[in-house]
Amino acid sequence: MIIKSAELADLNRCMLIDPSYMTEYVWQMYLERGEAGTTITFRTVKLPRPMAVKYPRDTDYLLENWQRGECFLVADEGGEIRGYLDMTVQAWHQTGWINNLVVAKEYRRQGIGTALMKAALRWA
Repeated sequence: MIIKSAELADLNRCMLIDPSYMTEYVWQMYLERGEAGTTITFRTVKLPRPMAVKYPRDTDYLLENWQRGECFLVADEGGEIRGYLDMTVQAWHQTGWINNLVVAKEYRRQGIGTALMKAALRWA
């Protein structure tokens, strides 16, 4: 597998990857106010049954992100796109904002997301 800068032809294949996922847990926020101040705590809570989570973004704007000419990487294995990452760079803050990090379901938990993140760090 290679991590490379996305080409225009890669974008259609990126759009075909289903970014949704299943979870058995959610974050629950606890807010405690006292004389010393306010404390916010997040705890994981197990759901009574698995829940499907839809990806919070639409893939229609991937072309727009790619056209900016910043960091848009794909994980390619023999012409098959297994995942992608796009990042907006804020040079004046010396930061990068990860807009999307998506790995195809059948290839998750195999280090592809980590490889994309490491490549984005090197790119920055």
